[in-house]
Amino acid sequence: MIASLTFTIPGKPSTRHRGKRFGKGQRSSYRDPVYEVWKATVAMYAQHAKPRGWPMHARGPRGGKRPMLYAVTIVGYYTGAGYDADNLRGIPDALEGVLWPNDRRVKPVTYDCRHTDGADRVEVEAIAWDPSKGRMRPWFEWEGER
Repeated sequence: MIASLTFTIPGKPSTRHRGKRFGKGQRSSYRDPVYEVWKATVAMYAQHAKPRGWPMHARGPRGGKRPMLYAVTIVGYYTGAGYDADNLRGIPDALEGVLWPNDRRVKPVTYDCRHTDGADRVEVEAIAWDPSKGRMRPWFEWEGER
């Protein structure tokens, strides 16, 4: 089985647009349709890259009580200037229900932006790991311990 996966999303990421404020902290329930389409595109690329047996609902070894966590590295490659890592922060949320049941299980997350002469793209790498071992350890290392 494969413990990690990597996939590429072509194009620039869409930022998560917040609803407009109406008063003291109140926001509308506005959902940006461009962002929603981009989230669906991210989920589609992840679904195609997901290997058979990906541990979405797995727990630690030997009937562990702690749920599986996922280490994620997200790198945006841009041809222009003016982009930062905040544009990539919606990706863990877009992958909820595809690679992990809840984006609270994504720890640690690393974001990076780099300049490229090629096409704009976002590369995502996800690794499933067992938190009961005290360090990030790919889940395939302990699969044979049972």
